[in-house]
Amino acid sequence: ISTNLTAKPIGVTQTITFKFNRPVDNETLSLQINPEEDVLPLFDQTLTELTLEPSNTWGFDKSYSVKIFRTTKSKDGYSLDKDYEFKFQTLPYSGI
Repeated sequence: ISTNLTAKPIGVTQTITFKFNRPVDNETLSLQINPEEDVLPLFDQTLTELTLEPSNTWGFDKSYSVKIFRTTKSKDGYSLDKDYEFKFQTLPYSGI
């Protein structure tokens, strides 16, 4: 799994993208966001790219982790080899 996250903080409206090397059975997608945030998980047509879009926004100046569990499977039945965890920080509020 690869992601568009870098060491730089992200904007509170930015989406996060994960790329898989096989099409994912989206019924088996198992992920956790900490601290919990309401997100909309969207797969592309090939089922190899997952986008997490915050329902409102990410919190300002917050550290998050996204864990994709190994129980997530590909369309051809393969499980991930391990749990994958990605961490990111959001930008602080900068006023108007």
